[in-house]
Amino acid sequence: MLFRSALQSVLEEHLAEGYPHEEPLAQVLERVDALPPGPGPVLLVEAADNIGGGAPGDATDILGPLLATGRSGIVAALADPEAARACHAAGLGATVTLDVGAKTDAHHGRPVTVTGVVKHLSDGRFELENKQSHLASMQGTRIDMGPSAVLDTGQALILLTSRKTAPMDLGHLHSQGVRPEDAAYVIVKAAVSHRAAYDPIARASFNVDSAGLCTSNLTRLPYTRLSGKIIAPGAPPLA
Repeated sequence: MLFRSALQSVLEEHLAEGYPHEEPLAQVLERVDALPPGPGPVLLVEAADNIGGGAPGDATDILGPLLATGRSGIVAALADPEAARACHAAGLGATVTLDVGAKTDAHHGRPVTVTGVVKHLSDGRFELENKQSHLASMQGTRIDMGPSAVLDTGQALILLTSRKTAPMDLGHLHSQGVRPEDAAYVIVKAAVSHRAAYDPIARASFNVDSAGLCTSNLTRLPYTRLSGKIIAPGAPPLA
């Protein structure tokens, strides 16, 4: 019992350190605006929609509000087979208006209505650029995203895939004619597995507090039977 009590004390003392530092998008954008000029995109890390953690890869809780700010130079990827099919049906160069994202459930935002030009169509197959990456260990070196399309809205290049694909390799975007290196913002649906590919090209990186079932902000989750839990000082309170 004494050993258990000692371990509990250590847990309580360090619990707050276990929570990733995530900020609302508005605060992150204030920090972005204060950055000195430099090359490379700002990564907006959407860990709540972490594909490697089992999330659907179609959350819009960063994309929608970011578009609403009027900012441009955005690169994003969404697993949305319905929107990808619509782009293929319309054809290369067509202008389409679509509701994209947030079609799996109600936990990852709401569909965002966008109008854009279909800039690229493909079968979604590509070879990994880094064949030693974590994605290679999971899926091999040839990845199949299913029929895919790139929609250019003027503000954003949105890659629409039929199968969710974790952003662990730049070939994910390069193969579809998108250069994240040239973007102002890249929304990354991962927690840490993207870093080997994206950190070398990034100007800065911020973890954004957003909706999704892989969230680290436990107050976002609908606990209804939680009681008697010990929360360390400084840790986020449970709702």
